[in-house]
Amino acid sequence: MNYTTIANVLGKLLIITGTSLVFPIICSLYYAENDLYALVFTAIASLVVGFFLYRFFRRYNELNIKDGFFIAVFGCTCFNLFNCFWVLFYFYGRGVSGCIQNGQFRVGRFFFKGKKDSD
Repeated sequence: MNYTTIANVLGKLLIITGTSLVFPIICSLYYAENDLYALVFTAIASLVVGFFLYRFFRRYNELNIKDGFFIAVFGCTCFNLFNCFWVLFYFYGRGVSGCIQNGQFRVGRFFFKGKKDSD
């Protein structure tokens, strides 16, 4: 397996991921949401790690089918991990008491119409 070329491709994918977070940042600014800093930190983290991988692993080799599958699986994993960072930054300092109440998730009221959420 060509790990340097795989790291280079994953770096490019993370750079694309970081730049795609511009649209949620713009929406957060427009609607004055309170998740702006979480989205900005996630975009910066994705861009920095992606630029590091892209810059320092520049050896281009021929990729085979095994490398392609590895890029597809690990690329989706990296994409999901970096896109869930904003949740960690968003809840930092707030705790999860707003999401979990009495050991149950509060979104249950959307699934069970007969029961009401106690606020």
